[in-house]
Amino acid sequence: MGIVSLADAKTFIGVESAVTTYDALLGSLINAADVQIPRYLGTAVESAVVTDSITACGYERRVFASNAPIRDTASLEVKENGTTLTEDTDYAVELSTGAFTRLSGYWSTISKAITLKYSAGFATVPADIKLAVLMQIKHQWQQRAMIGINSRSAEGNITIEEQPGTIVKGARALLDSYRRIAF
Repeated sequence: MGIVSLADAKTFIGVESAVTTYDALLGSLINAADVQIPRYLGTAVESAVVTDSITACGYERRVFASNAPIRDTASLEVKENGTTLTEDTDYAVELSTGAFTRLSGYWSTISKAITLKYSAGFATVPADIKLAVLMQIKHQWQQRAMIGINSRSAEGNITIEEQPGTIVKGARALLDSYRRIAF
């Protein structure tokens, strides 16, 4: 569906709702932001069912889902070597961090032996994330004449690098509290 609507994006950048000339371009910018923002955050933003296949590195009691927070345990399914595990008997889960802790012993080290299926993302996307997405779209809209240009000269022969896919500074400030960095 998209983190923000076309109508929201048009309002934010100042394009009249009746003007449809730019709808395709704005749709592309919305789609790009829908990929860039979750990639920057390191987690899903919109509600989604995710399946991870994990390999424990050895003698690990704790493994992490690729997307956190995990929304609820109702749809949670955890398997190890094909055997379904039971929450609070075989493992414990921290929904906010996506950490799965083995309650006895260690996780299997066989390649991709651990399968986690869960609901990730926000039931309702927080307003500050939506604002960050709109800021990113507006920045890309303002820079649309630069598409395909890697650098340009400014006064005093300074070269400004145009980095496609970079999250604009103001949006980063809004997003950083949600950011999840995996090691």
